[in-house]
Amino acid sequence: MIPAKLDDLSGDALVRLLGQLLESRTLEFKREFARTDAGRKSLVKAVTALANTAGGDLVIGVDEKGGSVSGIPGIETDDPDGYILRESERLRTGVEPPLPPFDFRPYQVAEGKWIFVLRVLRSWVGPHRSLIDKEFYVRAPGQSIALSVPELRTAFGLRDSGADRIDAFRRDRLARLFAGDTPVPLVKGAVAVLHLASLSVFIERAPVDIVNMHRRGTHMPLPLGAQGRDASVNLHGVCNSRPLGAEGSHGYGHAFRNGAYETVQVRDRGGDQEPPIFIADTLARDIMNAVRYGLSFYKAYDLPHPIVVMFSIVDGGDARLRVPALEGGYFDRGPTGEDVIAFPEVLIEREDADVAASIRPILDMLYNAFGQMGCTLYDGQGNWIGG
Repeated sequence: MIPAKLDDLSGDALVRLLGQLLESRTLEFKREFARTDAGRKSLVKAVTALANTAGGDLVIGVDEKGGSVSGIPGIETDDPDGYILRESERLRTGVEPPLPPFDFRPYQVAEGKWIFVLRVLRSWVGPHRSLIDKEFYVRAPGQSIALSVPELRTAFGLRDSGADRIDAFRRDRLARLFAGDTPVPLVKGAVAVLHLASLSVFIERAPVDIVNMHRRGTHMPLPLGAQGRDASVNLHGVCNSRPLGAEGSHGYGHAFRNGAYETVQVRDRGGDQEPPIFIADTLARDIMNAVRYGLSFYKAYDLPHPIVVMFSIVDGGDARLRVPALEGGYFDRGPTGEDVIAFPEVLIEREDADVAASIRPILDMLYNAFGQMGCTLYDGQGNWIGG
């Protein structure tokens, strides 16, 4: 991979860097990709190989010999943005499953001549295959090679094992919450719980020294919709809870050693066992803010994307959702009758993803569960208007 941020490079700086680099598992040089089926096949092969291996950069517009750049003729075009759109479309229609978002930049090296750098992240939602020749490729030093059947089984197994481990973690946490086995005692009521997990950390099963990371860092796990005041460490990581009252706490945030993040809010039952009530738009804003904060937590401690986001309600079979009425005021919807509702997860693939658009399925289904058509904090075009 080119050892620089693409934003920081100029054409001249890129040319100087390329003279010092060799092709590798994360870097490939290409003169160009012909506008033929063979050219499209070659483009798809190069990019999927990087995505299926460790990510990296594909540099287009350079001559290569022996793994090093032997010349920089560039791509001749008066429309570099059009070139990027055309090649991106060839990738979009030539790969399954779809590639995660990639960065594709033009750098001018002479009048009317350009080098293009396509930076692709390692994909944890693959392996991706070429629809042209039906092959799965990986990157080896200096070349892209097709996976054998045993290697394919391993690749699919890695992806599935990570997803399975996250699912098992979530089920275990929900069971513990339902049983009252929590890092701090909670008041009796319906529990809203948001989980985030780094897919790559769960795939690689890499331990996260979250206690020491937190000691050196600035980000504390936070309760859902509130600030925590009582921080502590435990066997599983770092916890930060709302103040304990006589009946317990109304929530906590917990960062786990396996790279997972859990944030909890309790809506307690009123006198005479009145049902717990979630204020719909407030809860939606709390979830949105918690996801945004959780992603900043992952960034602060260098825990990689993609991030799996999961929302659930525990012990909420009698809970109500208070929603705005068209004529003004509010009314309560529910109950669902479900003791545990685990809403389908969503995947946030990279740091610059549109968080509001990514988690809209969760928020819509939250409202759906209580008989509403969808979250009222999106406008007719699907834009978040909740602040």
